[in-house]
Amino acid sequence: MRRQIAKITEALSYARMGAADGGPPVFTQFAEMVRLRSGPFRIKPREYYEQRLYRPEISAEAKSAFVGSEEEAKDFVYRIGNHNWNGIAEDKLMTYQFLDGFGLRYPKVVGIGHAYRTCPGAPTLASAEALADWLREACPFPVFAKPSDASLGAGCELIESIDRAADTLHRADGSKIPIGEYVRKKWPRTAGPLIFQEVLRPHVEIARVIGERAATLRIMVLLLPEGPHVHRIAFRIPVGRNMTDNYRSGKSGNMLGRVDAETGDVVGVYSGIGANRRAVDRHPDTETPFAGWRLPFWPETLDAVRSAATGLRGIPIQGWDVAITPDGPSFVEVNHRGDFDLLQQAEGRGVADETFLSLLNT
Repeated sequence: MRRQIAKITEALSYARMGAADGGPPVFTQFAEMVRLRSGPFRIKPREYYEQRLYRPEISAEAKSAFVGSEEEAKDFVYRIGNHNWNGIAEDKLMTYQFLDGFGLRYPKVVGIGHAYRTCPGAPTLASAEALADWLREACPFPVFAKPSDASLGAGCELIESIDRAADTLHRADGSKIPIGEYVRKKWPRTAGPLIFQEVLRPHVEIARVIGERAATLRIMVLLLPEGPHVHRIAFRIPVGRNMTDNYRSGKSGNMLGRVDAETGDVVGVYSGIGANRRAVDRHPDTETPFAGWRLPFWPETLDAVRSAATGLRGIPIQGWDVAITPDGPSFVEVNHRGDFDLLQQAEGRGVADETFLSLLNT
């Protein structure tokens, strides 16, 4: 009973915030929350508020197209497909080997921290001591480090340089860490290796707007009977000294761009969620306006994503993370069971439209 009361109190709190932002009366919103929470896509009161579903201009039908992050919602959506294929997406080294087979670009792996896992052309650093020695003597800084099974940017960081006299690593966010401490914290304690990669550099047209740092697109692809369909796109735009471009429901301080899938035009950039969602007209670090911004290599990017998607026939709903570099698109990873909040926040509409539902019902 106490737990139920807490949930009702939370829902009413979000409804009050929605009402203060031009939404309908609190109990009208509460009734909508109950309806959406009870549906197959299991929208939580928090998500109802964060996605601004309280706004009166959004129809009931449009609200029903939003998919929540509840595990029950994921189970309902991702029940389709052959889950034996999921390992390719769950292990980034396997993802890169898959991309190799299709001749598709990804950030070069320059080192593997693991007892036995390997990657062609990269040294396997088979102990904590070997990793520390490599960082001190052979690491080609700057490098991007991430666990092979990372999600939401957890454990990822850009290491810019080393101070050998102080035996310290310097990270892109301005922090420093002694190598011994870094190795103690990062040496793999699970089956997944620690991957060190070259740092992706943005195409000059992207750097012009956001500065010299990578920004990735999340491109959602549906494998329909007639072929791969680019369904939704979110463009993550880093701000300040953040070492990754993850949005984290607005908590990271980064921004989201809405991209026209036909042209590659960035047609809107936003920060924040719920009542704090704001349209942004220029990048806060460079002061460059977003108006008229068209992403380079756009046809090539979509072609590459469709090619990769076709190879994963057992995963009918895919989320590809792709950066556009001076040499064209470069793949970062693929998600096979990701949340949809990023895509829905970027585009302001739910992913479960008629096309999406047709795939679920096949």
